[in-house]
Amino acid sequence: MLNSMGYMYLERGQVEDSLTCFDASIALNPEFDKPRVNRANALAALSRFDEAIAQVDSLLASNPNSFTWLQNRCLLLDKAGRGMEALEACDKSLLHTPGSAVGHNNLAWILRGLGRVDEAVAAFRQALSSWLSSVAGLKAWKRTWRNGPRNREGQQTSAV
Repeated sequence: MLNSMGYMYLERGQVEDSLTCFDASIALNPEFDKPRVNRANALAALSRFDEAIAQVDSLLASNPNSFTWLQNRCLLLDKAGRGMEALEACDKSLLHTPGSAVGHNNLAWILRGLGRVDEAVAAFRQALSSWLSSVAGLKAWKRTWRNGPRNREGQQTSAV
């Protein structure tokens, strides 16, 4: 609940209040990752990038190949103006999740910021290709369920 309150404060621009909630949530349950990531985003909103990156690095210590944490690190480093380090983090995340549209999109923006336009275009194309592949999967799923929504038992229900 404290994490949710913190996130609400963060969305409303009440960053200091969000940090108070995230810190309290972390103190109550240090193993819960969400408030730690949200805390990093709050610190970044205050341009406290070194602290935000350190927060994500603490998550990476327990899961060094996490796509989510590596992408978070990548974006924070980019916001901090540390493009080459951001590129390294992004490349590492894509080693573990090579078909990620999000990862290739973030890579493209970092490459663009580094002035590597041709590589950025290639990364954007890869992101689009990955995204279209996921849309195809979604369409197949929709065809499977075309007769309407179903409940957990697979029984057809009325549309809401």
